[in-house]
Formats: sequence, C-alpha cells, structure tokens
Amino acid sequence: MTKSYIKCLPPNVIEMIAMTLGDTNNGLTGTEIHRLLLQSNIEDIDESNTKWKRLFNAFAENQNKLHCSNQILNFIKNALAPSRFINNPERFRQLLSNVNIQLAFVGFELKENGQYREITAAETISDVQIKVNNLKQELDKRHAHIEIFKYCKAELLQNNYFHSVLEANKGLFQRIRELAGISTDGITLIEQVFSSNPILIIN
Repeated sequence: MTKSYIKCLPPNVIEMIAMTLGDTNNGLTGTEIHRLLLQSNIEDIDESNTKWKRLFNAFAENQNKLHCSNQILNFIKNALAPSRFINNPERFRQLLSNVNIQLAFVGFELKENGQYREITAAETISDVQIKVNNLKQELDKRHAHIEIFKYCKAELLQNNYFHSVLEANKGLFQRIRELAGISTDGITLIEQVFSSNPILIIN
C-alpha cells in the first residue's frame, strides 16, 4: 500500500476486528494490547474496559482524530507479525483469517509475510469468490498443475484454506491411484508407488 493516508474503516469493520483481536480465548492479552497500541501511536484511552471494547474505543478515537486508518492498520500488522506466533502457528492463521475477512470488505488483505496488499473489495458475505480468484492467481503464478484448480471452490474456502488443502490432499492420493493402477491408500500407497522399484517417477 503506497497511499500516504488510507481511507477510514467503517465502524462495523473496526468493531469486528476489535472483537477478533480482543477475543477472550484466542486474542491478545491486556498487556499486549497496551504495548501494541503505544507501539502503533494509538492512545490507550479506555484501559478499564473489556479488551475488545478497549480496542474499539482506541481505534475509533484515533481514526476520528486523524481521519484515516493508517495507525489502525499498523496496529493490526504489529499484532499479527509472524515472528510473534512461532510457537503457535495455528493461532496465527486463525486470527489472520478472521481479520482478513473484515479487511476484504475495505479492499485490503494482510499476507502471511506481514505485508498488506490491495484486493477487490468484497460487498456481500457470499463474496468469498474473492478468495477463490486470489488463490487461482497465486497458483497461476506458480504454474501449478491443472488438477489443483478443481479444489479452488468457494464452498471449500468459506472460512479458510484448510478444507481446500484437505480436499486437494485427498485428490492427490486418488490421482496417484489412478496413474499407478492400484487401490491402496495412505503410507501403503506411497510405499508401493514410490519404492526402490517405483511405479511412478516424479521429475
């Protein structure tokens, strides 16, 4: 994102991001919230409130004062810095996915490397097709095998990419069975097909 001043986020988007990052079970701690607000140049104006309301009030106050969302987006970027989740990658992916669902409505996505990119803004809940198109574009860039594209379906990407990857994994085993002409599964299949006398050879 190269713009000096980034457009304001709608109140509902700010609220949902605050609820995600301030979630009691999976979100930030009170100490983390205070430190990250200061790090992002956002005043912590409501320390006694619940975590998500504390975040919402801080975000709203900052955006109303500056008439842009730069520092809110900076907070999100700092909060979801990949290095903070080395020991809990699943928590990172869940928080990132939930935040990106909201950012999609304003045309932004925070990538796994901690950098933002602009995307086509979602307009409806069913606008998960944006994810499908983004994934297809990424697979195109990587020259992925055409068989992979059959798993780029909106219903598989509704919440996150996990189900798409799971189905693609199942499809890989089926593809190996078809090419090798055998009906086993799992480790047995792999050992039979790619042993010291392989049935299939990967280049």
